[in-house]
Amino acid sequence: MAIGLVVSLATVITVNASADPPDPRASDLRVLAYEALKSDPAQTHYARGQTFRTRSIEQDDNGDRHIRMDRYYRGLPVIGGDLVLHMSKGGGLKSTSQTLTEAPDLGTDPALSVEEAWKRAFRHTPVRERAQGGAVTKPQAAAGPGKDAARAARAGSRLVVWAGKKKPRLAYENVIRGVRADGTPAQVHTYVEAENGKVLGTRDRYLHEQGTGNTLYSGQVELETTPGEQGGFELRDDSRGGLTTLDAKNGCVQGDPLCETGAGGGSGSDQSQGPNNAFEEGEFFEEEEFFEEEEFFEEEEFFEEEAVFFGLGPLPAVRGKASKSYCLEGVPVCYGSGQQVRQFEGAPPPGEGDGQVPPPGEGDDGGEGSPPPGGGDDQGGGDADNPLGIPGATSIVSEDNSFGTGDASDRDTVAADIHYGASQASDYFQEKFGRNGFGGDGRGPTVYAHYGDGVTNAFADPVTFSAVFGDGDGQNVQPLTELDVVAHEMAHLVTLSNNALSGPGEATALNESTSDIFGAMAEFFTNNPEDPPDFVLGEGLEGDSQEKLLTRFMDQPSKDGRSPDCFSSDVGQLEPHDAGGVSNHFFFLLANGSGESEFGNSPTCDNSQVKGIGRDAAEQIWFRAVTTYFTSDTGFQNARKGSLQAAADLFGQNSSEAQTVAKAWDAVNVK
Repeated sequence: MAIGLVVSLATVITVNASADPPDPRASDLRVLAYEALKSDPAQTHYARGQTFRTRSIEQDDNGDRHIRMDRYYRGLPVIGGDLVLHMSKGGGLKSTSQTLTEAPDLGTDPALSVEEAWKRAFRHTPVRERAQGGAVTKPQAAAGPGKDAARAARAGSRLVVWAGKKKPRLAYENVIRGVRADGTPAQVHTYVEAENGKVLGTRDRYLHEQGTGNTLYSGQVELETTPGEQGGFELRDDSRGGLTTLDAKNGCVQGDPLCETGAGGGSGSDQSQGPNNAFEEGEFFEEEEFFEEEEFFEEEEFFEEEAVFFGLGPLPAVRGKASKSYCLEGVPVCYGSGQQVRQFEGAPPPGEGDGQVPPPGEGDDGGEGSPPPGGGDDQGGGDADNPLGIPGATSIVSEDNSFGTGDASDRDTVAADIHYGASQASDYFQEKFGRNGFGGDGRGPTVYAHYGDGVTNAFADPVTFSAVFGDGDGQNVQPLTELDVVAHEMAHLVTLSNNALSGPGEATALNESTSDIFGAMAEFFTNNPEDPPDFVLGEGLEGDSQEKLLTRFMDQPSKDGRSPDCFSSDVGQLEPHDAGGVSNHFFFLLANGSGESEFGNSPTCDNSQVKGIGRDAAEQIWFRAVTTYFTSDTGFQNARKGSLQAAADLFGQNSSEAQTVAKAWDAVNVK
């Protein structure tokens, strides 16, 4: 069985120089990974002009390693080009997990102008652009639902290589930040082909849960707290990596249009006028072996992506002298996370910034030189104590170490639910999978109660390692603080810490489903009698309302009137929470089987009968599949492949568990 060892190479992996082996490079993981990439280019799609940045390593009991990497082509991030190298203990390549079908081979000079790319982007989003003076422009014909058109602004633009389902192409990634007409924030990433202006894809990179909960669900619980500097006790849990719950005071992040309109409090700021202000200048390292002289770009032509509001972008890039420590000459594989991005022609110069990440071995214990938990100023405008920079957000302090009254009208009651749910989710991943914190590096997230005014969502942001929870609308939707909702958001931090399932379409559906699955399983793990575990998400949010718009049923997803029970070719076009019904249904069948059970009556799409393997085995298989075999753009067919391999790893190729995985996928038409 694989052990749950996942490490962040930016702060943990060090090179042991004291051993002084005959050839230090021979045991360096950068070299081993590079040799594995070169050993079978037909499988890895390695070719000249590429560089790679290593996100994490998972190591099995037998010494096999699974190295997760981001791919860059001539300095441009390859969207959908990430991969996992599955390597033997000795460093040999066993297999790869990826969705890329061929190595990028294209020019990097765009024919389309930046401004034209912006025009195309706004035509294909459900928000419209705010003019320079603050007025909203006339609605444009949009591919998205026109009824949702609302205020929006430009957050940033960059050149990328789009590696979707077809041949890799040069594209602009334009980020539009705004708010929909219903008050829901939006940050839409639109990919516009840089040759002809065709829109290749869009994705809203907010991960939100329309969930459930208030303190009536959890009742009286124990909370881990910390003595406050000014007396009393704060909702900070140092036993779980500094997990901290703050009161957002119904404010929101500066730049969030909810703040600008007054609906969410706070002052807000407009950072949208330059097409590149979401990115800042950085440095790069020479790769003379892999770039022809005329292809090589000077250091000043490279810049890193600064985290944008609620983005799912990378962790800080390696900067300046630190980049030299991460990389070996002639080896296009580096330690640490982050982008290596080339500025495109005609763009205004990006701003200056620091944000340097220490080289391996420096600042590993969170001391001087290490980036603060949650990111700091380069990660959303906040600091270690308030990573999202929400104006007015404060610690939650109690003089007698008792928080809340059991009534949602008491602000501390909702905060106690969130703190409890996040701590239980942390224990779940630790005890079930050996994962040290949601990101695998021991850090605890910062979570915010009372975000915005009338917000009926919760959001997870892996860039700042934080999450926010709205209070509901005060009428039909209660505060979004039930345990399975909080665990759902924490599961996003697990999935996205390695960039798994961050792509659009089917990948996003699987991402939301994964959070549903682990949200439900964390509820079983906790087994709180005030909130009995089940396979229903959002069961109490809308009270006695006849129309349950926010509830999801894993036994038969179609009971909500929207979600499919069975896979079809258009599932990726559906709203992601609805589309995730396919894999929710798969997991229910895998754990409980088809037909009647204590948790529901689950049909199959092919009239087959499935005998479940139990929750424990099912969750182990899904966790290993997500963390070991799923990449950014994994769809349902590759999810089947990855979960079958995970079952074989854990229980054997011909085990009943592996056979049931195949039967459960068959039963939802993923064949």
